[in-house]
Amino acid sequence: DLRVPSTAGAKFAYPLQEDDEESEDEDSKPAAAVKASPVASRKAPQSQLANKQYKNNRLTKISKNYDFDGDGVLNEAELAMRRLDTSNRGYLTNQEIYALTREQIAAKERARHLKKLIAGMVCLGFVLALSNLGTSLASAILAEQTKANRDSESVEMKSTGEIVGYQAAGETFEVEQLEYEERRERRKLVSEEIRRDPLQVDHAHRRLGKSKNAMCECQKISFDGGKMREKDLLVLKAKCDGSRTVNIKRKFRDGSTDTDTICRPGVTISVKGRKKRLRGKDVIRIVDQEIVFEDKRERKNKKGKAVFSCERGWCYTSGELFQGDEGEPCDLDHGSDDCLAGLHCYTDDITDSVGVCTRMVDVLRFTDTAEVDSNSIGGWYIDYSQGEHCVRDCAEGLAANCGGLKEPWTEEYATAELCCDRMATYKRFEQCVRDWPLI
Repeated sequence: DLRVPSTAGAKFAYPLQEDDEESEDEDSKPAAAVKASPVASRKAPQSQLANKQYKNNRLTKISKNYDFDGDGVLNEAELAMRRLDTSNRGYLTNQEIYALTREQIAAKERARHLKKLIAGMVCLGFVLALSNLGTSLASAILAEQTKANRDSESVEMKSTGEIVGYQAAGETFEVEQLEYEERRERRKLVSEEIRRDPLQVDHAHRRLGKSKNAMCECQKISFDGGKMREKDLLVLKAKCDGSRTVNIKRKFRDGSTDTDTICRPGVTISVKGRKKRLRGKDVIRIVDQEIVFEDKRERKNKKGKAVFSCERGWCYTSGELFQGDEGEPCDLDHGSDDCLAGLHCYTDDITDSVGVCTRMVDVLRFTDTAEVDSNSIGGWYIDYSQGEHCVRDCAEGLAANCGGLKEPWTEEYATAELCCDRMATYKRFEQCVRDWPLI
């Protein structure tokens, strides 16, 4: 077996006799911590050399072989070697030295990995600091060389005017659709006010179409189709600060949705009290308020106003923005109220709850009546003057099913089937349509 030197010199320790009273706890303690016997205290010399010899005497004979620095105390490394000598030989065998070496190598390997980890963390922190610095510099350069165009909702270069970005997304608010009975009541209220005072300013926004065109479809009325709590509308209004985009979403009974932009750069907001002329009097009084969102700029495919008429904590929606364009969804129970002027809510299955806003020329083509002039006739409405029949919106006498031009506030359906199914369910189809058969 390989012997471990007992000192720092080249001498080797020879096997010593076993010390039966030896203990690890005593070896690991400093000499001053071990209480000396009275006899040893009396014999202890006073010189420094004698003190060191006194401390050395506190270690057992076997442990002294591992006190390489001669201080009378086993340090951490010396104590580790002593603990490997479980057979109290006073030296380490090849196997014990191998085990100690492996332990030291493993400790060095762990230390090396720890150093690598620390170095990696330092490098990562340095890279992150550089990236933050680069981002800050890029932001400063962009802020200096670009500007926001509120009209086009874009970011442009100051020098060349080149567009470098657009607003990507906007916040969306949802409008609650009116129930059937509530919608009928609101529709009746608006119709009575318009009939009583056609020039009333409160309902000027409801007349759809271009004023220079005298065709009947341009006099279509936009009725209330949805509602929103007034407190939510005020939140929406606060977000329309001239720079942000805010959308309004309508959800239909079959789960389909229609989303329009109500706020963007260029949209103006006006708040005013709604005026209502008392019946039989010339007095005009204010009732709640009306909030109008309008984009007055020329824009391709631009819709008109969005109007909220607020009463008793609820704001009811109307205006061209809430009318569906061609191809957009519409509620069949509303007739064609959900569509823009010149469009009708159509489906080929009357059991559907939601249709699509469609031009009349396409409705006629879908129903195999394309030979009829779509400029001369419109949709179908219920005529209560002669026994509640569904008639076509066209000059009386022009064709067999024409019942005369309807009033702008009259509900209109794309086909006779839809009209009879929604307005005259108690009659058979051939009894519902006046002057059967269909043209």
